[in-house]
Amino acid sequence: MERLNVGVIGLGEIGALHCEALIQLPQARLLAVADIDETRAKQVAGQTGAQAYQDYKELLARADINAVIIATPDHLHKEPCIHAAKANKHILVEKPLAMTLEDSKTIIEAAEKAKVKLMVGFTFAFFRNTNTPKPVLKKVNWETLLVFLLGARTL
Repeated sequence: MERLNVGVIGLGEIGALHCEALIQLPQARLLAVADIDETRAKQVAGQTGAQAYQDYKELLARADINAVIIATPDHLHKEPCIHAAKANKHILVEKPLAMTLEDSKTIIEAAEKAKVKLMVGFTFAFFRNTNTPKPVLKKVNWETLLVFLLGARTL
């Protein structure tokens, strides 16, 4: 089986967790990481064997990278997604896709134009306890759940 060569852009808590997961997957190879904090990029690179970049565009210029994970802060998703699509890289971006509907559409259009796959990382969908039976769902306070899932910062 051919391995997927991956780069990770944004090395906060979630980006670092993606890196840890990638180095354990036999189907993937973490080749590069990028963060505006050069010290952080070098730290994660040293822990994972990846190459560190401070400028994510240098990571995207690598011909050997097939896909990227974008784990920058929410308001910084648009530019890396568009540049990744233009660089012909498949994209997994942490939720939310963007902060506005207009930016979301721009990202989707860029991926469609480049014919690359674009996926938003809804990781809760893969947790076993999210497969809750329908009777339990009827008892849920949906307003509270929505606030929990979206977080106060996006309301």
